[in-house]
Amino acid sequence: MEAQVQQVFSTTVTSNTHPEEHSVTNGAPEGLLSSGNDGQGGVGYGKSLNSEMWVQMEEQTSPGPEPSNRILRPTAPKLPPIETVIPVVDRYFSHFNSVIPLFQQPAFMRMLNEWYSGAPRWSKAVWAAVNIVLALGSRIPATIAQELEAGAGDLAVRNYMNNAQSAVGELMTRDQDLLGLQVLLGLVFLYQESKDPRPATLLIGAAVRLIHRLRFQSRDEIEALYTAHEGLHRSRLFWITYMLDKEISLKHQTPSLQLDADIDLDLPPNDPVDGVGDLYTADGRNRVNYFRLRVQLAHIQGRTFDLLYSTRSTKVSLQERQARVVQLSRQLEKWRLGIPADMQLGSVVENMGCMAVIPMALLHCSYLSCLVLVHGIWSQNASWINRVSSYSRSAIRDSQVESRRCYMGAHGPLPTAWAKCLGESRQCLVMIRKMRQGDVVIW
Repeated sequence: MEAQVQQVFSTTVTSNTHPEEHSVTNGAPEGLLSSGNDGQGGVGYGKSLNSEMWVQMEEQTSPGPEPSNRILRPTAPKLPPIETVIPVVDRYFSHFNSVIPLFQQPAFMRMLNEWYSGAPRWSKAVWAAVNIVLALGSRIPATIAQELEAGAGDLAVRNYMNNAQSAVGELMTRDQDLLGLQVLLGLVFLYQESKDPRPATLLIGAAVRLIHRLRFQSRDEIEALYTAHEGLHRSRLFWITYMLDKEISLKHQTPSLQLDADIDLDLPPNDPVDGVGDLYTADGRNRVNYFRLRVQLAHIQGRTFDLLYSTRSTKVSLQERQARVVQLSRQLEKWRLGIPADMQLGSVVENMGCMAVIPMALLHCSYLSCLVLVHGIWSQNASWINRVSSYSRSAIRDSQVESRRCYMGAHGPLPTAWAKCLGESRQCLVMIRKMRQGDVVIW
């Protein structure tokens, strides 16, 4: 797994990185240098660190003519100045982490403060985690001008991603804390929306294996080892991993790694005490818990793959397959009706704030993708495609000898859910058209 990840990363970095992209100013202001760094040498910020760059050494010559007196000391990687970092971190915790609780803000801010305060130790895992937060935060526009500038933060995001992915080899087996898992999941989010999503399929596999090693899928393990507060955060990290695993499985038509039968955790609460995942309409009258909704949709996505696209599903009869489609359609419709009317696909842009609408729009798009896949409309090999093609050819042929009135009011043999999928798709396009340009480009 690690070798596969590194192979894909090497291809991705080569294709995405250009010499002119490394001009971002690096370093911290005086008095806020990275710990372990005396301000000389060091690894330039904005460059992807491979193993050779990471072990780059800073030579210090002590008195004496003998070469053995020279001392080699590793230098810490750099982060941008603290004045640049803090606004991006604030945007991340205000708009992304509030609905997808990847990090705990107090713990992260302590870690960030220790880095910039010149603490005697530095960690590659901490450096990678900060780069993840900066990458996700940089996708959120800070101003209206930036919002309307397509791809304004692409360069910074790409550099942060390159920095974080350089630490993946070490973090895939890091089980003494949560940083390894958090960096892997952050990279999955970033690569899912990138031009090359291949690394996401490998990274989510590593994340699921790490979750299993940490035993976060077991309620008994969590309750025995952690406080209630610590256990809550670990269960949330499990559910983030779960929803990414199921979504990627269906999207890329590959089996998921997390079995539903091996989960001993309650779903995220619909009304959490700390409000994590809650989204409101602009007037404050309606609320949903986005985090719970997304986990519930992930469960349906997982069942869709298992029942319709897995290898064993190809061996069932046509009648059984149709029954499964009906069952999944009902589950999807029940899930959709759990969303208030003001937040439904046709009205979400008008009724939600400019930032709250982004995750809800993504949720509706994921629902539409699942709906289409349930009914197999995407497939060029589906039987309905062949029927439509046959119908069209015969219609053209017969039109030469038959009166045009014979076809007035006739309907082609489309799937039973064609009208629903078409209507939802059109509403999705209208929603995207109504959204601000920056929202569509960034997300």
